[in-house]
Amino acid sequence: MARSSFLDTLGNQLIALPPTSAQVMDRVAAGSPPPALALDIDGAALAGAALGAAGDMLRDEWDWDRMSPTPIAVPFQAESGRFDVVRFGYSRGPVQVAVAQATDVIALRFRGLDVDRTFPLELQAEATAKLLFRSVAKRPPFAFGPAWPTKDGFYSERIAPHTSMPSWNDVLTFWSDGVDIGFITLKSDGAMRQSAPSVDEQTNAHWFGRFTNRRSPGTKR
Repeated sequence: MARSSFLDTLGNQLIALPPTSAQVMDRVAAGSPPPALALDIDGAALAGAALGAAGDMLRDEWDWDRMSPTPIAVPFQAESGRFDVVRFGYSRGPVQVAVAQATDVIALRFRGLDVDRTFPLELQAEATAKLLFRSVAKRPPFAFGPAWPTKDGFYSERIAPHTSMPSWNDVLTFWSDGVDIGFITLKSDGAMRQSAPSVDEQTNAHWFGRFTNRRSPGTKR
């Protein structure tokens, strides 16, 4: 059986909401504040980065950007003892959208999306990607490979030329469990940077440290 580079411990944790995190998300939705972060973490900057990553990918009709109020980005420091994760959710009409991300990887889950499940999975993936994502709709040809089984369903990976600095739409992986559908990919625009974004679990473990408030001695908040 083929194995997606995304559908490992990290990817599965992002896609499948851990029970304890689900309880926190329910409390936040009911009006409770998100979990507190370490005092030296800039929570506003972290939330802005998380919300922006999804907004850069989705077409306007699926983005959260025009919503009021803005979705609450909920941080989970070392979620399940493993990875720093930010989660948020919102609805677009009857469709529920759940977004989860670590340092370099983002997963988007959709419930209630009208998908013709009589099509082969790779064609479902292609049609759904063109529906949801802004740059995919502008970059034909766009195709996915054959379906492969996972623990809870099937997945299909984007067919694209290899590049040392891929963008998120070069490495999209589509998955379906028969109820929800979703995509998981790198948070990357393809621009050259010092180090390429990675699915490596160690790289994605400690995201929040990048948002440490660096203050000079004696300064006040």
